[in-house]
Amino acid sequence: MVYQTQGATAESKDAVMKKRSRVIGKRVLLSCKEYCRQKCLQANHDRVYGGELADPEEQEKWQTALKRLRSHEWSFVVINAPSVNAFVNHMLPGKVFIHEGLFTEVKPTDDELALILCHELSHIIHQHGQSRTEMTMLLSILQLVLFSFVDPSGALPFVFDMALKYFGTGLENMYSRENETEADLTGIEIASLACFETREAHGVFGRLSGGDHYWNSTHPSGESRVAYLLEASGVHNPEALGDKCKKMKGFLEDVKGLLKGGR
Repeated sequence: MVYQTQGATAESKDAVMKKRSRVIGKRVLLSCKEYCRQKCLQANHDRVYGGELADPEEQEKWQTALKRLRSHEWSFVVINAPSVNAFVNHMLPGKVFIHEGLFTEVKPTDDELALILCHELSHIIHQHGQSRTEMTMLLSILQLVLFSFVDPSGALPFVFDMALKYFGTGLENMYSRENETEADLTGIEIASLACFETREAHGVFGRLSGGDHYWNSTHPSGESRVAYLLEASGVHNPEALGDKCKKMKGFLEDVKGLLKGGR
């Protein structure tokens, strides 16, 4: 069903796309878990030593995110959709979907593909899918409540319906853009922790914003994304992280072995 909604019929048969997604995906997934673990430790430190400045919900947030990442055997699924997109769906946990069109049209480098996958996993970390569903339900309830006070005859219900749809779409798009920005900024931190070169990769979001597709409707403009990610990459890059990045070296050796093995 999810394939059909994305204009696809099945998983891709392209071995190269699938292998790149799997290898880079495993690397960024490990980095996601490490990122959340560090956030948990920092939140616990703040709770113990921060006094009134500590946020009691912060530790729970990151513990929940880490548990969510650990509770599934994650897979990175390439589907035979020609459009440019990658996405996660909270109703299909443990999967990150990548369109073939992302490879054929954007032609991302490994660093760029890693940043895109980190962005998608950041949606999981921040529970953006659940939050969007809750907002949609609230808007539907609001519509029902308002309609209960309106005479069903005449033109007023029609006007109300159009106004609510316009308001709801605008609100959902604004909320979505905020989520996308949060996922961008979390994603670039995670990508740098996995030793990907964010100072070069950040520009991929400018290319993703070209044309008429998903990225330019509910996402920030390509120009603004490139601007704030360029600034963030000056802080979050492998060189700036130093030892934190070096902790990933053992895993990188495993990745090399996987590539040589041709699995």
